[in-house]
Amino acid sequence: MKLKQLIFAFKNSILLEKNFEIISKSNEINDGDIREIEERFKYINEEEKQGFIEKKQIANYSFFKLKSGNKCLVKITFSEDDLSEYSGYAIILEEGNFGCYPVELLDSKIFIENPEDKENQILPELTQIEIGNKINLQNVTEFIKQTNASGLQDMISAVLYFKKSNLPVTIIDDEDRIWKWIAAIQMAFTVELAHTIYFTTSMIFKENTGYTIYGANAEESFHLNSQLIFDYKRGYKSKIEGNLKFPRTVELGYLISPEVLNSFHRFLSAFTYKEADERVEECFNLVQIIKGEISGITIDEITNALNFVNEFAEDKLGLNIFQKIETLMDKMDFSKDLNNIKTASIFIFKALKNTSNVILINRGFYLFYNMIDSYILNNMEIDEESFFNFYEEIKNMSLERIKTLLKFSLDENRISYLISAIQEKDNIGFYKIYVKMFLNNVMELGYSWNQAILSENIEVLFDMSVNKLIEMEYGIDEILETARKNEEYFIRLVIIFYNRIKSQKMIEGMFQHFVSIMESLENEKALEIRKTISKLGCQEIIFEEYKVLLKQREDKVGFFKWYFENVFEKIQEYKSKYYSDAVKLYIFELPAEALNDECSDILKGMLKNEIKLDYDSIALLIKGFEYGLALTKPSDEMEAFILQLKNMKRTMGIKTSPDIINLIDLALWMEKNKDADYSIDEVLDEVELDNLGEKRFNEYMEWFMPLILTFCKTAEDHRRIIRTINVFNTNEELFQRYIYYLERLLLENEGIGYSVFLKFIVYFFFYLEPVYKLQGETETIEFIKKLLLNILEKKNKDFVVKLDSDVKDEFIRKNLSTPAQWSEMYLRLMGNKNEKNKGKSILNIIKDKFIRR
Repeated sequence: MKLKQLIFAFKNSILLEKNFEIISKSNEINDGDIREIEERFKYINEEEKQGFIEKKQIANYSFFKLKSGNKCLVKITFSEDDLSEYSGYAIILEEGNFGCYPVELLDSKIFIENPEDKENQILPELTQIEIGNKINLQNVTEFIKQTNASGLQDMISAVLYFKKSNLPVTIIDDEDRIWKWIAAIQMAFTVELAHTIYFTTSMIFKENTGYTIYGANAEESFHLNSQLIFDYKRGYKSKIEGNLKFPRTVELGYLISPEVLNSFHRFLSAFTYKEADERVEECFNLVQIIKGEISGITIDEITNALNFVNEFAEDKLGLNIFQKIETLMDKMDFSKDLNNIKTASIFIFKALKNTSNVILINRGFYLFYNMIDSYILNNMEIDEESFFNFYEEIKNMSLERIKTLLKFSLDENRISYLISAIQEKDNIGFYKIYVKMFLNNVMELGYSWNQAILSENIEVLFDMSVNKLIEMEYGIDEILETARKNEEYFIRLVIIFYNRIKSQKMIEGMFQHFVSIMESLENEKALEIRKTISKLGCQEIIFEEYKVLLKQREDKVGFFKWYFENVFEKIQEYKSKYYSDAVKLYIFELPAEALNDECSDILKGMLKNEIKLDYDSIALLIKGFEYGLALTKPSDEMEAFILQLKNMKRTMGIKTSPDIINLIDLALWMEKNKDADYSIDEVLDEVELDNLGEKRFNEYMEWFMPLILTFCKTAEDHRRIIRTINVFNTNEELFQRYIYYLERLLLENEGIGYSVFLKFIVYFFFYLEPVYKLQGETETIEFIKKLLLNILEKKNKDFVVKLDSDVKDEFIRKNLSTPAQWSEMYLRLMGNKNEKNKGKSILNIIKDKFIRR
C-alpha cells in the first residue's frame, strides 16, 4: 500500500469562475492525477447553491479510478460561509489496496480536521490507514436483515452488468442507509474487487465520470440520462434483466450464513481476477461444479466457468480444480460448439502441464479426444479450418508430451469406438476430418506407412473412411494436400485413390490436383516421387500425370523434350513400359506444322539409341513424318534416313496411305535407273497417288513426270502412266499437264523425248481419239489436238515430216492404216509450214530447212 495526500479547494474569483487551489500535497504526486481530480469537480453557480441551502446534503465522498490507474478517495467539505466554495481531501492509492473496503474509510481519522491549517505544508506519504467506525460488516449485516435485503440482488446484478451496460446504480435513501447499501454492495465482493466498485454521494461531480454507484437523499439531486434507480423513499426499484445466481448467494450470506459468502471470497481470492463484473458468476458456477452440483448449470455456463480458470488460475490451482472435476467431465456435453471444446481442452492441458501423473495425463487425453470425436460425429457442418487451427493450438500446448498425445489418438479403444459410432452416424464430414487428422498425427510421429496401419482396427477405420469419401466423391484433393508433407504417405494415397476410384470424372479431378502438387515441388523431389511410384509397380499413375501435363502445356515440343530427358531417361522401367504410349499421345497433340520434324527426331533417336517403340507408335511416327515430308529430291542425309524407314516399314509390315516414302524412293530409283531396261509395269508397281492431296500431288508431279516418261517405250505405256496419274484433274487438265511434260522432255532430251512423243501420238490417235469420239467428247479431242499442234508448230518441217513417217510406220507394224485424224493434222501442219515459206528466197528456204534444223 502506498498513499499520497492532496488537499485542494475551489474558491470564487473576481471573474466568478472557479479557481482551483492546491493547499498542500505529498511529494512526487502525479501531476496528471491532480489535473484529473480538478476536472472531475465543478464550479457551483448561484442556482445550484440555492438548491444546497434548500436540501439537506449528505456527507460528500467520492471513490473513483484515475486515468493513471491509481485509485482516489475524496472527501468534500463545504464552506460554512459560502456553499459555492468547498475544499477536498484526496487520498490517492498508488499501489495495492487500502487493506479494507473503501466504504469503511468514511469517517476515518485519515481525513484530518481543519485541512486548511496544512496550507503550504508537505503531506507525508502514508503506508497504513485507520478504518472508521461508521461502517463495518456487523452493522451492514444487521441492516440487510432489517430491510430483508430488499433490492439487494438487483443492485448486485446491476453492478456486475455495469461494465457491459454502462448503467450506474442510483440509490435514493436516508444518509445512513445509503452508506449501508453501498457497503453491502462492496462487501459482497472481496476487498480487492471492491476497489473496482466506484461510488459518489457528491452533487458536484461531472457526468460520465465512471462511477458505479450514486447515492443521494433526493431524486432531484442527480440529473442523469440513464440510470438504474433504487428509490427507497418512494418505493421504486428498477428491474434488472438477467438470471445471475451469485446475487442470491450474497443475499443468503447476509441473511442466513456469512460463511457462505466468506468461503466464496476465499475461493475467489485464489484467482488473479481483478475487476468486479459479471464474470464473478463464472467463478460462482465453478464452485458449484467442484461440489458436483451441475444439474442446474448449462453447458455454456460450465464452459465459461472453465474459461475463468484458464484466464485467472495459477498453474497449480488449475491442476487442483481439474483433479476435482475430471470425473464429472464425462457428463458434460461439449459436442455442439467448438468454442466450448476449445475452452475445456485448454483447461485440461493447462492443468496437465503441472503433473507427471501418467494416469491423470491419460485421463486428460481421453477427455480431449472424446470431446473432439463427439463434436465431429454429431455435427454435419464443421468449419474445418477452425477445427484444425484449434487442434494445432492444443498440440502446441503439449509440446513436451506431443508424441504421447498423438499416440493416444491411435489408441485401440478409441479406434474401436469410432468404427462402431461412425456406422451409426454416417457423417461424411467425419471421414474426411478423421483421415486428415490421422495423417497429420502419424506423419508428425515420424511413422512409416506400415507402422501407421500396424493395428488392424486402424486399417479398418482408414479404409472405411477412404472408401466412403470415394463413394461420395468428397474431400480427395484436401487429403492429398494434407499428405503432401510426407513423400511416402502422398505416394501411398495417390496409389490407393487411383486403384479404388471408379468415376472417370473423379479420377481426372484427382490427377489435376496431383499434378498441381507435383508442379509445386522441386524437380528432384518430384522425380523421387515418380521413381518410388514406378518401383511400386504403378507406372500407370506417372503416365496419367504425363497425360495431364501434355494437355496443359502450350509448348508441346519443349515439354516433350524436357519430359524425355528428365523423366523417361531417369526412370528406365517406366520408359520401357510407357514410352510408346507417350509418343502416340504426343503425336496426336502436335500441331500439323511440327509433325514432320518431331516424328523425324523421335525416329532418329530410336534408330540411333536403339530405343524400343511398339508397332503402333512406329507406324504413327512414320505417318507423321510422311505427313510433312516434301515430295522433292531429298538431301543425301535425308535420303539415307528415308531408306532406313523404307526397310523398317517393309520389315514390320507397316502400311501408310499415301505411301510418301515409297513415292520418294521410287523417284530416287528412277533417277538412278533411267537408262536401265525396265518395263513401265515394273516401275509403277504398287504406286498409289489417290490420297496425296492436290497440293502434294502437283509437287510430286514436278519430280515424277520427267522421270517416268523416260521409261515409256510403247503407246500402251502412256495409257498405263495416264491411268496412274489420273487422280484430281478433268480430262483437259490431265492432258494439258501430261503434254506439258512431254514437251519439256523434248526440249531437255530430244532423243528420248522424240521417241516418247511419237508413242504418245500413236496412243492418242489409236486409243484415245476413237474412244472419246464414241463417247461424244469431241471437245476433249480437239483440246488435245490443239495442244499437240502447239508443240509441232514450234518444230521445223523436217521434224514434222519425220514424225509423220514414223507414225505411219508404227501403224503399219500394227497392220493398220494411218488414222485420218493424224493425216489431217499433218496436212494442216505442212500447209502452215509452206505458208511461212511463201515470198522467201530459195536461200532463205534452204536456211530455214538446214540451218534452223
